[in-house]
Amino acid sequence: MAGLCGLKILLLWIEIISLANCQDSSGETGNGNGPATPTTHPNKTNIQTDSDNKTSPAVTQLNTTVTPTTQAPPTTPAPPPQCSYTVTPIKFGFQINITSSTTGNYNITINEEGRPDTENKSMVQHSSQNSSHEIKHLKPCTEYEHSVTFIDTSAGRENIHCNSTEKDNKTTTIEMSKDDIKDATSCIPGYVCYQTDWNITSLQSTPNKIQDERCGSKTLCVKLGYNDICTDFTTTITSETCGNSSFNFTKNISIDFLNVSEINQTAPTELPAKINTTLPPNCKSLSIDYSCRERGRVNESKKLSELEPFTDYNCTGQIKDNDGTVKKTTAPVHIYIKCDFDINTKKSSTNTSIELSSTTTSKNCQQVPQNLLYNCSCSRHPPGYKITANNHPPGGTCHVTGLQPYTNYTCEVQPIYNNKRVPESKSYSVTEKTKSGIPDPVTNLKVTVPEHNVIHVKCDHSKNSKGPENKCRVRLITGGVIVDKTDTPNSNLEFRDLSYSTTYTVKVTVFNGDFESEPKTDTVHTQYNDKAVIGFFIFLIILIISVVVAVVVYKLYIKKRKESRNGVNEGVTLESTAIYMNVPPREWHHKETH
Repeated sequence: MAGLCGLKILLLWIEIISLANCQDSSGETGNGNGPATPTTHPNKTNIQTDSDNKTSPAVTQLNTTVTPTTQAPPTTPAPPPQCSYTVTPIKFGFQINITSSTTGNYNITINEEGRPDTENKSMVQHSSQNSSHEIKHLKPCTEYEHSVTFIDTSAGRENIHCNSTEKDNKTTTIEMSKDDIKDATSCIPGYVCYQTDWNITSLQSTPNKIQDERCGSKTLCVKLGYNDICTDFTTTITSETCGNSSFNFTKNISIDFLNVSEINQTAPTELPAKINTTLPPNCKSLSIDYSCRERGRVNESKKLSELEPFTDYNCTGQIKDNDGTVKKTTAPVHIYIKCDFDINTKKSSTNTSIELSSTTTSKNCQQVPQNLLYNCSCSRHPPGYKITANNHPPGGTCHVTGLQPYTNYTCEVQPIYNNKRVPESKSYSVTEKTKSGIPDPVTNLKVTVPEHNVIHVKCDHSKNSKGPENKCRVRLITGGVIVDKTDTPNSNLEFRDLSYSTTYTVKVTVFNGDFESEPKTDTVHTQYNDKAVIGFFIFLIILIISVVVAVVVYKLYIKKRKESRNGVNEGVTLESTAIYMNVPPREWHHKETH
């Protein structure tokens, strides 16, 4: 009995071990392609696992014996998740149907065949046995590769690739039809736009399309020409992937499509102002009306005909239909008119003023503005002395007064508009010399008589004579008669050989070639003729000496004669005297009387 009991116990342990091995084999999970992962359930005991086996009472004792071992028998593992899907081409893309699959999240991946760079992945949620998901914005007539993957969140498991009914997991989209393209509101001024759920990168157009972020990825736009406004405009859209199949779309292009920034507006450069505007040539019923506002005075509006020069304006035009409805407003046009004045200045002068008369014309301003004035100023050489006259209107006369006689001046005529100097305008210069003036009188006149009949004149005078010459004019007057008049640049002058003991008036002025100054006078007297007195005394002395000599000679003569009479030779002397007296003999005399 003891041996039989031991054999039973041994067989029981062998059965328990076999049951455990069988449990491990049935607990592997996966899709059949990878290694299995065992799952254990510790809450179940070996006894519970074997509860379906029939045992004898001896076995019950065996169970009692092994009860202290609390090891839980493993449970049967859950089967791996199953998933599959189908692909159906629809308009603009595919419909993905996930069927007989575990609920949860799935990744759907689409890319053009052979182009992994075009891959597009999206995550969808599958919450029932069957669900469908649309993938759009694909290219028409294009083969795509696709895959669906179950995202397994179980610990230690990998994502499961779902089975597809399509061969090689590839499907081609359907062809595009004209109805797939819809008219769209223009997202860019001056463009015609069309919208489609197809991928527009496969589409071409005539005129050429553009893609702009403002329009989004589903909108195709083509630019209108300026001459297309107010016409019927045709766009041809071609699908390159569908054998270049084409569709024509014609749209009436109203003025609403006009891009105002493309309107050619030429700002005026002359007055009266006129903006040259080029409107679309096919819009026959349009007109434009401009209103302008001065910078800093936006509340005041002016017409083009009311604009003034040298003023900043911004002018906008309202494009109107025949019924007066405003269709568009143009971009602002900046206007600043410069009147390039041509000033013809006539000049005249006095000895203290210069007059400037200006005649004004302008090539780009038909009429000289009423608010135009001129500011006149004259500067003397050397610089530093400037006189400004009051403003005067064009055609008037500008008087610059307070000037110095016989002086060169440079005078400028500066345009003034609205009491401000005309910006960017040149001044007009003329050179003029004032006329001669009356010179200042001499100073420190000094008249002396250095000799008895000589008068010396000394006079000081200004270096500025206010005329072309600078001389002292000295007149010598006696008895109301000018006996001498001399002009000399020197300040010292002498009059010689004058009358003795005579009163003279010396009259001195400054002469500048045109005018004389006020005279300065002085009266002097020449002295007696000292030379005549001396000559008289010399004559008198000579006369006296001559008389004395004559007397002495005469006395000597008398004395000698007396001595002759009394001397021996008295007869000879008498005879000689008779002969000297040439007295004829008596006989000759007697004969001749007869």
